[in-house]
Amino acid sequence: MLQAQLQQAMNGCSAHRVQMDAGNELGCAVGDIDDAESAYIDPDRVLELTGPSCKGCRRRDASVVVLPCQHFCLCKECDSVAQICPICYSYRSSSVEAFLC
Repeated sequence: MLQAQLQQAMNGCSAHRVQMDAGNELGCAVGDIDDAESAYIDPDRVLELTGPSCKGCRRRDASVVVLPCQHFCLCKECDSVAQICPICYSYRSSSVEAFLC
């Protein structure tokens, strides 16, 4: 009896799979279009950073080393308002602007 129920369940799954495959022909094409649209990157909205990004605003390049922890993680604008390091959350005592060549 158990074997008959198992066979019936397997046959039901096979029939369902055939229906899904038949209806999926159009679905795959639509899915490919959706994938292409979601993978598109608008070049006008991409920010080009030349170095590590600022961990404060995430919009500009990092150019400041926070002391005493020595994390290179802020831009000049964020450095002027930051009281703690955005990486390790230690209080900053000072900072130094660094120029990478």
